[in-house]
Amino acid sequence: MTGLSQLIRPQSLTPPLFKKRSQKSPNRPPGSLECQIDTSPIVIVNDDATDGSTISGSLLFNVEDVIEVDSLFATLRVHIVQKKPFKRTCKACKHQISELKRCQFITTTTSLDPNNYAYPFSYRVPSYVPPSMDTSSVSVTYEFQAVASIRRTGSMSKLPDIITLNRTLPVARSIPVPSKPLLSTRIYQAAGIEVDCSFDPVLDPSGKNYVKLTMSGLRSCPDNGEDIQFWRVCKGTWMLQENIKNTVVACSQHAQEGQTDEKSHAQKKTITLGESSFYDGWNTDDASGTLNMEFPFFIKKASNFTQDTGDVGDTSVTHSLVLELQLMKETYPQGNPYLSVRTGVGRILRSEHRVALSDYVRPSDHVEEESLPCYNDLRPGPPLYKEKDYEFAKAIARRHYDVVASRAGPNAAIVKLSIQLYCLGEPKFDPHGIGSSLLHSDAVVGWGNARNHWPRIDVYTGFDTVEECIEHHRREKAFRKEAIKKMKDDAVTGLSEAEGKEKLATKIQGKEPLPHIVPSWCESARFVENRWWVGDLYKSWIFVIPAERSSWEDVIDHGLLQVKFDLDLSPALLVSESQLFINTPDGEDGWVLVEKTGLENLKPVDILHICARGERGASESTPGSDKTLFNAWYDATTQLRGCTYMPTGCKGCRTNEPHEYCEQEMDEHFNDEDGQCLACRREEEEEGRRRKQQNEQPTVNDVGL
Repeated sequence: MTGLSQLIRPQSLTPPLFKKRSQKSPNRPPGSLECQIDTSPIVIVNDDATDGSTISGSLLFNVEDVIEVDSLFATLRVHIVQKKPFKRTCKACKHQISELKRCQFITTTTSLDPNNYAYPFSYRVPSYVPPSMDTSSVSVTYEFQAVASIRRTGSMSKLPDIITLNRTLPVARSIPVPSKPLLSTRIYQAAGIEVDCSFDPVLDPSGKNYVKLTMSGLRSCPDNGEDIQFWRVCKGTWMLQENIKNTVVACSQHAQEGQTDEKSHAQKKTITLGESSFYDGWNTDDASGTLNMEFPFFIKKASNFTQDTGDVGDTSVTHSLVLELQLMKETYPQGNPYLSVRTGVGRILRSEHRVALSDYVRPSDHVEEESLPCYNDLRPGPPLYKEKDYEFAKAIARRHYDVVASRAGPNAAIVKLSIQLYCLGEPKFDPHGIGSSLLHSDAVVGWGNARNHWPRIDVYTGFDTVEECIEHHRREKAFRKEAIKKMKDDAVTGLSEAEGKEKLATKIQGKEPLPHIVPSWCESARFVENRWWVGDLYKSWIFVIPAERSSWEDVIDHGLLQVKFDLDLSPALLVSESQLFINTPDGEDGWVLVEKTGLENLKPVDILHICARGERGASESTPGSDKTLFNAWYDATTQLRGCTYMPTGCKGCRTNEPHEYCEQEMDEHFNDEDGQCLACRREEEEEGRRRKQQNEQPTVNDVGL
């Protein structure tokens, strides 16, 4: 048998494998099989010079008596075990076996004398296959099996003796790493902060590893320069994470039963191997606005980890170092740092850095791309869209997304009620600061005290027109809707229908993978057709700050825009009917008065000029304004049901302590796409079904008793 002979560099890390004899049957067959692997260890290398690795060796057939061999063959197969299979109770979904190579050494009956026979073989392992692994989600093993069908010469038995040999071959992957300590730089543009991290890219699993961290841009002098703003580090946290990725594929039977897009799904799991927080240990230079420190990170004892497999193919294990820095903004007069006060504005800067945990690494000039930084005060940054429109895709890349909340921290849930604030042009102000000013404005806080509605502010920048803002907001809604569906589908994969419903009702409830955006601010037309007052009929609205505004004070002076769109108007709402009570001869039809309601004059997109001068107590309105900022927020929230978007009083969120069951996150009292409370609507529908079932139950008379 011939095979590709591209071999990896010889290594002698372990002794030759597979010298153990196979177990003999009680009748002691006149022969035995052994396997000798020449390439040990088996390491997959994929670079410009080498693509894959070769398994080469010999199958040894030890014959102790004269025999006739009907057949002798060997197979190499990869055995993937899904710990959470496509169908939980299906063995075929759980165990997926693919034959990589079959070697037919003897195919016709052959007589062999007592001797030791060697049959060489080789197989080139391609670079795209996963190496051996055993994780909590998936395991991969390479199995070598040899089978000989023999009979003793002169034996009267018609049944041959079967000799088998089963061995597992360990296969690893060579991981490319930088040849020198890695320097990773992160720039947080909204805050003007730059963070540099230096560390060894290869992780020592049994000892301490160290990170050198420096920060710059902590000091700034906004506006007139009389006051100094300084970002003060309060806390740091590092996490060493193992990232497991695999694709669960349905067996042939369940693939035929499902839809086209339901034959497989991706699984991702992250395991924390080590974690620690620190509250001091850094040196800060207030004059230059810089900070430097060094701290260790390590794998905690008794952690079960899997070595890196490289991010290749559908099944992989990688490791990353996650850093979180919690900062608070202080301000003080120029030259008087002892008068500094905290502004109440905070940030959590989060960055992720790839590290290698493997016994098989090789120097490389190629550096893997790493995850971009984000402001974790608040969870994920803007989503990436798969756009066909190239110009729109380019515009997305230059846009900034920030979330401003009154309660920030890694353990506090993000409130679901939100105001979407868009800034046109290149803003001359800090987007986070402008969002904070709106969040703490009298219009929001004053009405919040009255109605207990406490929103967050989502700030978007980099837009040229109002039309772009509208289109982006619609895409944001669609993206979040799809993310919620995917999260729920992943949660119930492999469960029965009853188990899936129970998990969604007890474990998921109102959880969402991305910050919630109100699906509809008004009730759908079909819910209000018979009412005399229907309220607003726009499902979506946003605030827009024009490009010429330079600060929050400028917004107060000259106002901002409220853009309402996605009009939901049915034909039944365009007219109203009333019976005319006049004498009508018998047998003739009566008269009905039909009048237009005026709703037909509503614009598809309504742009209102909002006056914000009430923020400084002025009674004079901005020229040309249509509404005050207070009334705009008042009108929007009075459309909401009294049970929706209310604080739950979650203690863990209030104290920012770790907690598994978050009442705020699980709460389902928020609007659906029909403007109905999701929790109340489900309860009403369940009650309707129960009543229907009770009415359909047979009575005593029905059964003839």
